[in-house]
Amino acid sequence: MARPTFTQYLTYMKQQPRTYGWGALLVYDRYKTNRLLAQEYIARFQEGDWIKPVNVRKETETGSWTDVSELTSGSPLLSFINSNIGGSAAKLSIPMLGGKIKTLRQRPGSSQVELTGLSTLDPLTAPRLDMNIKLTAESSGPISGEGRVALDLSNGSGYSFVVSPWKDLNDKVGDAIRSEFEKRPPAERVWVLNTLKPVEGEFKPTSFTVRTHSLARAGVTLASEDPAELEEGAVLVGVAFNGENGGGFPTADKDLPYLLPETASSSPEAYSANIIIKHEHWVKNLLVKMIKSIPEFAGLTPEYEQQGGFVVQANFGHLAQTFDEVHRTGEGYFHWGKLLGTSLIADPALSWAHFRFADDTIAFEWRCTVPATVECEFEWSGLGIKGTRSYRSAFVLKKAYTLAVGPTGSVVLQAGASQLEHSLSNDDTTDVRHIFQNFYTDQVLPVLETKIQGKFDSFTGAIEKTGPSIDVLRLNGLLFRSDNAVTPDSVRSPGDLSLLGTLAPKVTAFAIEPLNPTIAASSRQAFELKPAPTGTPTWAVEHLPGGQGEKGSIEDGLYTPPTSAQISSTSLRVLISAKVGDKVAYNLVTVVPRSVAVFPFLQTVNFATVPSNPPRHVLVGGALDAALQWRTTDGFKGKIRPAEPYGRDADLSIPQDMDVRIYEAPPHSPGAPGTASMLIQRDRVEVTGHGATAGIDLLVPWHSPTATIKVVKQGAGLKLSLWVASWTGGEVEVPVANTLWFTIVGSKAVDPGTGVYPTGDTGDYIVLAAVDKMSSVLTWSYISLPLPYDLNYEQLLEHVQLRSTVRY
Repeated sequence: MARPTFTQYLTYMKQQPRTYGWGALLVYDRYKTNRLLAQEYIARFQEGDWIKPVNVRKETETGSWTDVSELTSGSPLLSFINSNIGGSAAKLSIPMLGGKIKTLRQRPGSSQVELTGLSTLDPLTAPRLDMNIKLTAESSGPISGEGRVALDLSNGSGYSFVVSPWKDLNDKVGDAIRSEFEKRPPAERVWVLNTLKPVEGEFKPTSFTVRTHSLARAGVTLASEDPAELEEGAVLVGVAFNGENGGGFPTADKDLPYLLPETASSSPEAYSANIIIKHEHWVKNLLVKMIKSIPEFAGLTPEYEQQGGFVVQANFGHLAQTFDEVHRTGEGYFHWGKLLGTSLIADPALSWAHFRFADDTIAFEWRCTVPATVECEFEWSGLGIKGTRSYRSAFVLKKAYTLAVGPTGSVVLQAGASQLEHSLSNDDTTDVRHIFQNFYTDQVLPVLETKIQGKFDSFTGAIEKTGPSIDVLRLNGLLFRSDNAVTPDSVRSPGDLSLLGTLAPKVTAFAIEPLNPTIAASSRQAFELKPAPTGTPTWAVEHLPGGQGEKGSIEDGLYTPPTSAQISSTSLRVLISAKVGDKVAYNLVTVVPRSVAVFPFLQTVNFATVPSNPPRHVLVGGALDAALQWRTTDGFKGKIRPAEPYGRDADLSIPQDMDVRIYEAPPHSPGAPGTASMLIQRDRVEVTGHGATAGIDLLVPWHSPTATIKVVKQGAGLKLSLWVASWTGGEVEVPVANTLWFTIVGSKAVDPGTGVYPTGDTGDYIVLAAVDKMSSVLTWSYISLPLPYDLNYEQLLEHVQLRSTVRY
């Protein structure tokens, strides 16, 4: 098995430092990591306020442009998409919640710019921006002085704006959005994963790097063939502290054993989280806290001893202590004796303290050697004996502290029993009957031991009163926002400190299904919890931050949304939660007032010059829990058919999980002379579901335009005019009386006397065609105009015309 047993893991950790030069190495199960990130994404989803609206104009091919305007986004969703330490990859998916997409074209030699495609973003067909992150190509993620853990979007290895059936166009528009991010100040182009506020005395991360690691290939040359292991793995986060240089990672999965071992208990589940702290860092962090708690240790600087790459002992040099003199009169073995004087000062040369670290234990030891001079007189067999003797008592006091998981998840110290050892040094050869020594050991030593023990107890008592601990769980904030992302189970320090536990048991115990649905305002949605928890859930529905108005209601998992009339925008998003005990799950629900959407609204296409290989275009329909009905209107000349993504349509980007049709353009077949169908064909596809219908207009010009239509605002309407090239250079206007106008798409008509298209059209766009009816050759043009028409569109036309040769 690629996953080691707990004993194998501890053996591996004992051999040498295992953080690869990092201050800490965070290890999380990749599957649970993505699930927790998804739950955090839902719980903290914000509507369109993450970045300022994006406006991008990008030349996608020679003479063609894509204009993305007022593009608003939701919260990014981070996920790790593989398990490969040598090719680690992640993806940041950003939903696009609003905006318009226009495609424009300028034919060679023409001053006219055509609107060839138009779509308004809709929750049912809305695109997203995918940013691929090649983690091995990223040097380091920054952590600011204020603790902001940020991901700079301009550093992504690839942007893809998933909106078009043409991958090349998606990539080019995505690259343009990336360029837009690069121009913005740092505060507007970064996504803050979290803010890890600096805490005095705790680890201060300053940079990090992320990798993924395969379970199947971990630590072995031949990968496991267990299907359950092939795609699974871990997310590794290397963390540098205090501005230090970061470490590194092995280049292949086989060079690193899997760092999420089986549990030490009989639990069938393996550990899903492991926080490994570099030995030197955790030792010094904890030691500083212990030292600061002991007043007598103030100002002492420890000297560290190392063995096998680990700090094994911290020495505090000489720690002299002065004790009160002992005055005692004793009786017992002798008639009487009296201690006349003492000199009790710990010998500086023979007194010191140290902390020793080994196998989950910190042993505090104080060695104290005290010279004692006693002056006594005795009466023995009628004789008086008086004299002075010197003794040297050596005391060794010990107390062991074991590492444990505290009530809040921090690594804490658990104190063992205090121990005292004593040895006596005496070179006196005249005390033949040990009269003086016995008096010292019987009468003086117990008092001195009490004083020595009291001093040691004051040291250890200060430690235990302060309760030094390490907030290891705080480091989870580098990747997660949840307060309790990891539930710790075991702390071990075979060398480096290892805090093992379970990732996100409180928010991944069950899920609300279906996940993140989009529903119609006219429907209701039933939710269930999987796997079913023990206990009755408490359901709630809340607005997202900044939301207001009606939000609907939920009872026993059945959600009733507001009505269509109560939804003022293109959609409503609400947060559904279910809580059982201390476990909770979240779900994001999108409610749309209409049940059918299409993409695009409008598309200009070329007719088929080779009937056996016609131009193809992807038509996308979005619906809510209903099969869409696709139909063509009268006079349709093209063809629509189901997509074949693994056959002849493999070169197209077919959206997944959506109803898609392929439109094949017709061969050249203009209509009768003197009619609009002689100039341009309008193929209309209508998509119906839930009783609602949306349409797609496909325009097929039968002839290349030979004139230009110009438009300006005139009052509330639009003044249109047809212009042709002049023999003497420039352009001249075709007289209004000679101009014949056709409305291809729209509900109004151009006034033949004034050339004005009136206001009042309720569509998203209009398409107009014009012909010089007095010309002996076909002189004509057409124009597609988005509604409402504004100066921004005129400026865009100017921008396109001025930069028609520019490459972005």
